Amino acid sequence: MKELYGWGNYLKVKEHLVDLNLLSADRSKYWEEESSSIEYMVEATPAIISKLRDHCHWLTGVRSYDYKSHHLHKSNALLPKYFALRELDSSLPFYGDVGVLGDFGFEIEGNIVNIDTLKFFESIVALHLSSQLRRVQKMSRPVIVEIGAGWGGFLAMLKQYVPNAQMVIVDLPHTMIFSATYLPTAFPDCSVGFFGSAEFTGQEDFIFMTSEQFPDWKPQKIDLGINMVSFQEMTCMQVEAYGEGLLNKNCSVLYSHNREKSAHNDELVSVDESLSAWPYSMVVDLLDVDYTNLNIPLSFEKVQANLMSSGGRLKLLFFLGHVIEKFPRRLRKKINSYIAVGFSEKVKNELFRPQKGLKVVPLSRKGYTHKFYFSDLDLEYLKSIN
Repeated sequence: MKELYGWGNYLKVKEHLVDLNLLSADRSKYWEEESSSIEYMVEATPAIISKLRDHCHWLTGVRSYDYKSHHLHKSNALLPKYFALRELDSSLPFYGDVGVLGDFGFEIEGNIVNIDTLKFFESIVALHLSSQLRRVQKMSRPVIVEIGAGWGGFLAMLKQYVPNAQMVIVDLPHTMIFSATYLPTAFPDCSVGFFGSAEFTGQEDFIFMTSEQFPDWKPQKIDLGINMVSFQEMTCMQVEAYGEGLLNKNCSVLYSHNREKSAHNDELVSVDESLSAWPYSMVVDLLDVDYTNLNIPLSFEKVQANLMSSGGRLKLLFFLGHVIEKFPRRLRKKINSYIAVGFSEKVKNELFRPQKGLKVVPLSRKGYTHKFYFSDLDLEYLKSIN
């Protein structure tokens, strides 16, 4: 049934963007080229919308093709990163993709997991360890704004941790087609508002507005601002405008998961310099690799222990069966003989060898950082953690 809602939600956002002539937004040169690939979504068909997630690779580079059943043997590549994140705080629940509009991934502990999902959960962990997740969970109606929400996957995950939050999406019009279709489909009981429309009240659960409309929005407060992997692709003026705009709208905290700049973006000096109007900041270190790197130094024994504790020996054998099934016949025969007497070091290394071409890259100014910027509105919180 949720799949059917998708087409209606798509028509609503398309009508809004066309009626207000919002499809010609100012973009950086980087995003001018990137977003040209998704202009066809303005004339999408019901079949395209029913598999919306197949088209999100234009935004994230993550392809549904890589998660088809014939690639199941690659699912073990996600396990070290997944368990490394879970171990940062085992009490924090994990929510995979919701399961609408063609959501895809490998199943781990009953969740739909892909690289996007792991990136989103990494940010959830950063919010949790910085106490920001707990802070907004205690509020009756926190206002959370994401600048550049992409297809809406992070807010779909965050909504499950903070169900009472009002979530505001600020994005380029062509990209908003994705999030304003996906999020209302994933949460059909939530109200939806488009800034600038005749029906807009400002009280809706999900509010969508373009980057050009953002300066005209006058909320009483913003409890948490978010940007993930898109400030680095903007111009200096655009990042500065968002940073100062959030401060002027009484935003307490801004969370950024970005590099200082994208390698091919010559219109930005650095994200941090462009956000210099924020008086305080801190970095939360999580893993020694960026979200794009799946090569976590996690031993076979640790993966085995995690699987054993979360589902017992049968779950471990089921997982190994999927992996072994894809090996050449001669190797399968050897592995099965090893299983009969216990795992050998040779087999362990074969199953959990690093992905070819991946290297462990320590966090640095060239890498992605989880950085929190604080306004004077949150001084009491700053005092409490110092």
